Amino acid sequence: MFVAAVAAVSLALAGAGCGKGAADQAKNAFTSIKDAVDRSIALRCEYNDDNGEKTIANIVGKQIRLDSQSTSTQGNFHGVIKDNKMYIWADTSKDGMMIDFSKIKDDSLKMGDKPIRSTDDIITKLEEKKDTCKTTTAAASQFDLPSDVKFTSAQQ
Repeated sequence: MFVAAVAAVSLALAGAGCGKGAADQAKNAFTSIKDAVDRSIALRCEYNDDNGEKTIANIVGKQIRLDSQSTSTQGNFHGVIKDNKMYIWADTSKDGMMIDFSKIKDDSLKMGDKPIRSTDDIITKLEEKKDTCKTTTAAASQFDLPSDVKFTSAQQ
């Protein structure tokens, strides 16, 4: 399940991108995802990943929520990245996994050909396409972890 979940989140992230929001252009205009993150501009990006599955990424500061509509038997995948950790779970399971980026010492976790060792690496990966993100109003609760899922560390 670890490999499938990491692959699903990696695929979801691989197709992400961003652009300009229309509302309040002067205040909410952003030149990159990093710019939006640094200025705490909330973004919502909707795109199809490399498998053609719809993915929604919500970004506020260094918190990222990914929801991918999957056609696999494991159902939709979800991910929350915050506090330099990534939490991943599927609709069909009450077991999720947690990856602590501070414990990654090699290039084993990748998105495409880019090693991922931090939230900043994911933000950098999300920069690749900038045409699907818009400014939004985000609820802090969307970054809460589900209380009915048990998260286990994927690292030894």
